[in-house]
Amino acid sequence: GMGFRGQGMSIAVLDAGFENVDQLPIFERPRQEGRIQSGIDAMNSQGGLYAHHRHGTAVLGTIAGSLEDSLIGTAPEATFWLYRTEDAYSEYLIEEDYWIAAAEHADSVGVDLINTSLGYSQFDDSTMNHSVEDLNGITARISQAAEWAAEKGILCVTSAGNNGNDPWHYITAPADADGILAVGAVDMSGNHAAFSGFGPSSDGRVKPDVMALGVQA
Repeated sequence: GMGFRGQGMSIAVLDAGFENVDQLPIFERPRQEGRIQSGIDAMNSQGGLYAHHRHGTAVLGTIAGSLEDSLIGTAPEATFWLYRTEDAYSEYLIEEDYWIAAAEHADSVGVDLINTSLGYSQFDDSTMNHSVEDLNGITARISQAAEWAAEKGILCVTSAGNNGNDPWHYITAPADADGILAVGAVDMSGNHAAFSGFGPSSDGRVKPDVMALGVQA
């Protein structure tokens, strides 16, 4: 490799929860070195950051994991700020606002990168739903905010969403934001993963921006 291990970088991970990150051996090294920092639980929920869901744990593991002969993440030397913005128990538009509050906090502590493996399209209350036409980078609040973060110099990395197999076949907000890195999934042969959201944005920009291994990774 080229030796890029995230040294001196500060990475915010915005997700649904980081169950057991405070205990799992894979995170022991960054924990001991003080490189796992508590951002905010935007819902102020019981249990806080280290409860509710394992999705954030899995995402953080692929980046921060540091266990010899088992898993070394993509940036194991970085400092990580954890944020809970996604309510795993329901889907409402307020979760985009939770994300914005977390992104503002991440900006205030000077993060270099925000990772968001989340996406929004349709909600439990259908009057809140985005339309495919909304995927223009400027309609969804979360997409506006991702662009603002990018303009402030934060690299925003987000997933294309997991709706490729659904009636909503497309990317999800904030993957439509301008100036960010939206990542889709391929399998080991380089084929588009069936679940990975399809572009382009509604205003015709190529999305996702890049593809990476996302099947049995």
